[in-house]
Amino acid sequence: MASMSADDIYKNFHVHVKGTHALSEAQTTSYQLASSYQQQAVDTQRLIDDIRSGWTGDASEAASQGLAPMATNLLETGDALNTTSS
Repeated sequence: MASMSADDIYKNFHVHVKGTHALSEAQTTSYQLASSYQQQAVDTQRLIDDIRSGWTGDASEAASQGLAPMATNLLETGDALNTTSS
């Protein structure tokens, strides 16, 4: 490991500082993406409900079961992104 002089340390923390702007942008983007995923989960659940109310029999069940994992994954991913952005 290379050693740093006092001047190098000063420059590292005062001259070459890039700030936290990129981290702030990442947090904002993560929050927006989480909101989008959660809304898509709600929309997917509404679609499932509409299919169940409008279709009957095996077709209704197959379509509902096919979409259910998508709604679950969208919700879980949105939750994980919310955790990341806080």
